[in-house]
Amino acid sequence: MPQQIKIFSAGLSEQDNMAVNTAAKLLSYESVDYQINNKELVKAHLLIVDEDSQHGKQAMRQSRPGQVKLIVSSKPMMAKNTIGLPRPIDLNSLKLILKKLYEKLQQQLMSQQMAAAKTKPDTKVEELKESILNVLLETKLKQRILHITCNEVPDIFIDGCNQCLATTATESEFEKLCKLPIGNITLYKLKPKTFAVHSNEMNIQSLHNLLWLAGIKCSNGKILPGNSIEKPFRLRAWPNFTRNSFIAEHLKLAAILAKQPNSIRQLSESTGVNLAEVINFFNAAYAVDLIDYDVNADKASPQLRSRTNEQQGLFSRIAQRLNLEGIF
Repeated sequence: MPQQIKIFSAGLSEQDNMAVNTAAKLLSYESVDYQINNKELVKAHLLIVDEDSQHGKQAMRQSRPGQVKLIVSSKPMMAKNTIGLPRPIDLNSLKLILKKLYEKLQQQLMSQQMAAAKTKPDTKVEELKESILNVLLETKLKQRILHITCNEVPDIFIDGCNQCLATTATESEFEKLCKLPIGNITLYKLKPKTFAVHSNEMNIQSLHNLLWLAGIKCSNGKILPGNSIEKPFRLRAWPNFTRNSFIAEHLKLAAILAKQPNSIRQLSESTGVNLAEVINFFNAAYAVDLIDYDVNADKASPQLRSRTNEQQGLFSRIAQRLNLEGIF
């Protein structure tokens, strides 16, 4: 999730101060989040100072290594992490510089978080084993034909090769299946050609619908084997919320992942969503091939950006009802 970038300014004229405040305000409408705080110099990400003033010189002496500095000066300036600005500050030029710096600082902060995650011991989260989700995933990955039967739900025939299923079961009955102990379910492996025979006069639908539901309903905060709550990931595409049931927290998580990669732990800490619920969401997304661990790409996939833009109006209206206006 993008972090707020703190600005500390010192020694600026009234006109230059106004330019800084105006630029920060204008950029806020573009989701560029700057906060001007002139009380905590050391914690600031960015210093904007007039080096010819006493306050500006004092701020420079107290600055820490690595802080980015915009120096208002009457003479050209070139140094590491330092950008010279002629006085008086030109509002349009400052706005462009602050926008570019915001992108660079976000990349830097993300790299620091990823490095910290690598050194932090992995919190032991129980792995999800012997559940209907594990069964469905194995059937899909090994391209098997599977017959699922139990007393509470009509028969379900899974075609792992074509990633579809045939059944007369309703969504509420699917939910019952996902909550059953695996010992209450009987599984039969069938020959490839038998799916067409058994699926006659049954509803054919995507296997992904049941995979998503199983990820949400039977994970119970346990992560699928081979995954970690510390490893950053992104979404390959926007989840099909219009078809799959979801709760407000899932919409919030997807919106954040549409902007930049996060780990399961980071998502939980930054959003306040319970860790177990984030894991359930992750498992569901993983089951339908939406998880991408390649976070070195500069931007999200065109498919995700396109889908996000298409859904902007619809989900903005939903977000207003769910008190998530700040996410969209």
